[in-house]
Amino acid sequence: MRPVHWSTRIAIVTAMMLGLMLTSLVAAPSPRADAAANTAKITLHVLTCPANTTNIFANCHDDRLAGAGFTVAGLSRFSDANGIVSWGPGAGTHKIHMFSTDFANYGAAWVYCKDQVNGDVFFDGRTTTGNVTITTTAGHLTICDWYNLTAPAVVDP
Repeated sequence: MRPVHWSTRIAIVTAMMLGLMLTSLVAAPSPRADAAANTAKITLHVLTCPANTTNIFANCHDDRLAGAGFTVAGLSRFSDANGIVSWGPGAGTHKIHMFSTDFANYGAAWVYCKDQVNGDVFFDGRTTTGNVTITTTAGHLTICDWYNLTAPAVVDP
């Protein structure tokens, strides 16, 4: 039998150790993957629209509202310059609450919430309380268009 050189032994041992490490990394569940599997993303598009608008989406979806405050799952956030605000709470039932000080400027909103994965509509209607409750699904994105209703536009004769 021929003796094995020490550098060959080191290479073999190193290769075996790397193989074991890679196997354990692939087989081990990722904490981020587990967390993502149990969470659902909720994104609001916050807008304003005259209360008498007939096709609210077509006529007002570009009228974004920055700085509007909302709370979901105990976390308060404000809409950005594009009127967007998001959360990633655990899947389940959540109340979306517009801050009373912000909602008082409107008194009513039309809200449309839809699961972007399976198409389920969770809410499609008016709120006069600034609150909407939806039930989300793990791993899914729900987008809500939140149209704060303003006084109808006055047209000069």
